[in-house]
Amino acid sequence: MPDRLQARRAMLLKIESAYGVDPTPTGAADALYCYDLKVDPMENQEGARKPVRPFFGADTPAIGGTMAKIDFGLAIAGSGTAGTALPTAYAAALRAAGRSQTINASVDVIYGLVGSGFESAAGYYNDDGVQHKLLGIRGNLSREFNHEQMPMYKFSGAALYSAPTDVALPTLTFPATWQKPLVVNKVNTTFSLHGFTAVLQSLSYDDGIAFAWKDYVNAEEVRISDRPMIKGKVVVQAGALSQKDWFNIAKGGTTGALSLVHGTTAGNKWKVDAATVLPKNPKYEVVDGITFYGMDLEFFPSAAGNDEIVERIL
Repeated sequence: MPDRLQARRAMLLKIESAYGVDPTPTGAADALYCYDLKVDPMENQEGARKPVRPFFGADTPAIGGTMAKIDFGLAIAGSGTAGTALPTAYAAALRAAGRSQTINASVDVIYGLVGSGFESAAGYYNDDGVQHKLLGIRGNLSREFNHEQMPMYKFSGAALYSAPTDVALPTLTFPATWQKPLVVNKVNTTFSLHGFTAVLQSLSYDDGIAFAWKDYVNAEEVRISDRPMIKGKVVVQAGALSQKDWFNIAKGGTTGALSLVHGTTAGNKWKVDAATVLPKNPKYEVVDGITFYGMDLEFFPSAAGNDEIVERIL
């Protein structure tokens, strides 16, 4: 028996037109260029059985429904051309995590938050010749911007279970819209918080989408039910209080804007804007002997709703 190797894997991802209905992704059109891929292909729900018996020991459980889980990372980058959408597999991941895609030709593409009409995706995970179909994928996104590293999306989701089959590894095609990512640094990245161009060590935030797989009578689905609060953390260099008094801002519960642009060339720029951000509880952190502030962040919507953060590629 030949060895199955972790170095020989493939992941395809495609938006579903109807929930849980296989749209048949292909290696030519729907290959996902992802990192740190982890698939839990089977997770049974079990009903414990504890009958009255005159001896010690367990009884076999009653097996209920079965779900699957998937986690992966995506390098944050543009599409190569302003106003052109991200590769279909990349965009499918964002759209399956409570986001919409709005294309403004030759200008930008906005991946905005939604509170209804949630889309879903289908994934084909091939583990060196054994294929797992993951239908009805929905989940959550977080992001990490760390100094001198590639910025990353982190997707975490759940899916409907399908029995695996023996299928040869697909041939993958990655179009030019899969751009080479840039590291976070002074050349590639600009950042401001509350109108102050702070020296940034790291920024992370998480949409906090509540999702769960449920196997009800006559209905099996991964459902998105809420987005209670987008939370994050920022680490910025500490300076004189006369430059920016983060303690006073946090004490007063004062909100302000956050903006970050990553990339310098049209077609490979990624931008996030958040109008109402509350920095909380500044704490001292030391990086290479230099004093920084680490602060929690909370993001709030306007009266219009679903606009805590607005992400776009330019």
